[in-house]
Amino acid sequence: MGETYESVTVEIKDQVAQATLIGPGKGNAMGPAFWSELPEVFAALDADRDVRAIVITGSGKNFSYGLDVPAMGGTFAPLMAEGALARPRTDFHAEVLRMQKATNAVADCRTPTIASVHGWCIGGGVDLISAVDMRYASADAKFSIREVKLAIVADMGSLARLPMILNDGHLRELALTGRDIDAARAEKIGLVNQVFEDADATLAAAHATATEIAANPPLAVYGVKDVLDQQRASAVAENLRYVAAWNAAFLPSKDLTEGISATFAKRPPQFTGEQAAASTYPRGVASMTEDGRIRVPADLDAVTALGAEDHSEIDSAAIERIWQATRYWYQAGMHPAIQLCIRHNGRVVLNRAIGHGWGNAPSDAPDAEKIPVSTDTPFCTYSSAKAITATVVHMLAERGHFSLDDRVCEYIPSYTSHGKDHTTIRHVLTHSAGVPFPTGPRPDVTRADDHDYAARKLGELRPLYPPGLVHIYHALTWGPLMREIIWATTRKEIRDILATEILDPLGFRWTNFGVAEEDLPLVAPSHATGRPLPPVIAAAFRKAIGGTVHEVIPYTNKPLFLRTIIPSSNTVSTANELSRFMEILRRGGELDGVRIMAPETVRSAVTECRRLRPDSATGLAPLRWGTGFMLGSNRFGPFGRNAPAAFGHLGLVNIATWADPDRGLSVGLINSGKPGRDPDAKRYVALKNAITAEIPPKTVE
Repeated sequence: MGETYESVTVEIKDQVAQATLIGPGKGNAMGPAFWSELPEVFAALDADRDVRAIVITGSGKNFSYGLDVPAMGGTFAPLMAEGALARPRTDFHAEVLRMQKATNAVADCRTPTIASVHGWCIGGGVDLISAVDMRYASADAKFSIREVKLAIVADMGSLARLPMILNDGHLRELALTGRDIDAARAEKIGLVNQVFEDADATLAAAHATATEIAANPPLAVYGVKDVLDQQRASAVAENLRYVAAWNAAFLPSKDLTEGISATFAKRPPQFTGEQAAASTYPRGVASMTEDGRIRVPADLDAVTALGAEDHSEIDSAAIERIWQATRYWYQAGMHPAIQLCIRHNGRVVLNRAIGHGWGNAPSDAPDAEKIPVSTDTPFCTYSSAKAITATVVHMLAERGHFSLDDRVCEYIPSYTSHGKDHTTIRHVLTHSAGVPFPTGPRPDVTRADDHDYAARKLGELRPLYPPGLVHIYHALTWGPLMREIIWATTRKEIRDILATEILDPLGFRWTNFGVAEEDLPLVAPSHATGRPLPPVIAAAFRKAIGGTVHEVIPYTNKPLFLRTIIPSSNTVSTANELSRFMEILRRGGELDGVRIMAPETVRSAVTECRRLRPDSATGLAPLRWGTGFMLGSNRFGPFGRNAPAAFGHLGLVNIATWADPDRGLSVGLINSGKPGRDPDAKRYVALKNAITAEIPPKTVE
C-alpha cells in the first residue's frame, strides 16, 4: 500500500496487516477523514493477496473516543436549523449511509479481522469493533454505546451487529443507558473474546491469532468467513437502512441540540423531549431584516460600478456571462457589496462592483443613507491575508533570513513547552503545527502589538497533536506565529517589509495589514448576514475563529482590529489590488519590472504538500494545500471546477483571491456579507465555476 492517511496507519509484516487509528481527533476520535478513508484502507487490504489477516488497534492510550463531534458538526447542523424539513433530512440520510460504508468495509472484508482494544472504546469505536471477527481487550479497556446520551440512535453498526454477538438483555441495557462497562464485564457478556493484562499483551495476542489464521489455506479461510457472514448479512443490511431512515426522520429535536451543546460545554445535558430546535440572534446583535438579508435594489444597474476593462483579446460575451453570475449571487441578498476583478494574461478584463458600501446592511434602517460601492472601495479581506503573508515568508526565506525547516523555537525561545520544540516554520506555514485552535485564557487583544507578550502567549499554547502529524487549518494561531517569526529574524514588522519590498515599488494604495488612522473612515464595513448558526456549528466557529460571524464581525469593524497587524486576517484591499497582487505570482514573482522572488520559489510554494482532504476547521470543505497557499482541483477546489493549477486563498466567508497559470488568470473577489447560514451558497460556487468555464485553459500546441 503506497497511500498515506490522516486517520489510520497501515503496517504489513508476515502476511498480517495492522491498521492503527490515529485520529486526528483526541483519543483517535472519528472525524471526516476516518469515514472517508476507512473504506479505502480496507478495500486496499482486501485486494492485497499478501495480507491474510488484519489487526485493528488504536494509537496512544485509547482505542477510540468515537465520533469526533466538533469535527463532524456540519453533519448535524442542518438538522438543528429552525424548521428543518425535507432537504436537510434527505442530506443527513445520505450522509449516514455514506458513513456506514466505513464499518461495512470492515465487516465485508474477506480477510479476517481482529480488534485489539485498550483504554476507551466509545460509540463509533463500538460500531467498529462490532464489525470485526474477533475482539481482544486489555484489562483497562472500557466500552460504551454512548450515543443515547447525545440524543442520537447509534446508526453506524452496533445496533445492527451486536444482536448477533450479545444477549438481547445485555445489549438493551448498554444501548438504553449509555453506561460504561469494564473489560471484565465485556468478557462476561461476550463482547470480547478474551482479556489480557495490558495493551501490549493484547496486541501481541491479536497478532498471534492473526499469524495462526494466516498460516491456513487462504481460500478455505475466505470460505469459512463468507459462510459465517452470510447468516447475518441481510439482517444487518436491513437494520442499517432502517436506522438511517429513522434518524433522518425523527432525530431533529431540542434534545439533539442540547446533547451536542452539552458535549462542547463539558456539562451534563438537560433533556426535555421537545421537538424542532429554534434559533435566535445572539444577544447584543442589532435587529435584522427577515432572514438576515439585505434589501436588494430593484434596479441593479443603478448600484453597479464599472472600472476600466480591456476586452481586446477575450470574448466580451463570456465576461458578461460571468458578471450575470455575479449579479445572480448578489440578488440572494446575503452581501451588501460585491467586487470582482479578473486579469487575463495581464489585462483587466472585468473590474466591477455591485451594491452599497454603507447603509444597506440587514441591521440598517430602511431609510438609512445608502452609499454605493465603487471598484476602489477598500474592505477587510480576512484570511486572504494568508496568501499575502505566505508570499512575504517565501521571499524572506529565499533571501536567507531563515529556512522553512528551521525550528520555531530558534526565533521564539518560549516556543518549547508542551512538546512544541520540534515545530518548524514549514509546519506553521502548512497548518500542521498542531495548534489549530487557541488554548488557555483568551489573550488581551489590546496587546497584539506587544512582541514580548505575544511570544509568551504563543509559548503557552498546548498542541492538540504532534507537529507534522496532520493538517488542520490554523485560522487564528497562524498569523501571530508568522508575525513573531518574521519580527525575530528581521527586527522589522511584516507590514513594513511588505510595503517596502512589494507594495510601494509597484504603486499599491492598499493591500497591507490594517490601515493608518486617517484611512479608517474609507474602509467599508463588513456585516453578519443570514440567520444565526445552529448551536453545534456556533460552538465550532467559536473554537476555530473565536466566535460566530454575528459575534466576531462587529469587532473586526473596530479601529482596534483595523489598525493593528494580523498577518492571518486583516489585509485591507480592493478586488482590483488583490487580483494585481496574484498577478505577481502568476508571472513567477515579477511584475512591471519589480521582481520579488525567483520563479523556482513560486513553483515550490504552490507544489502540493497535502492532497485533497476534508478539513474539520473549514466546515469539512475538501482542500489541497501548497506551502501556505490553498490549491485548486478538478472537482472540489476553492477556485472553481477543473482548476488544478490554481492557487491562492479564501477569506471569511466568501472572499477569494487566486491565480490560475493554466488560464492566465489572476482574480480578486470581495464581498462584505458574512452569512451565518446561507441557503444560496451555491450561487457563490456557481460564480467561480462560471469563471473557469468561460475562460478555459490555454491550449498547448
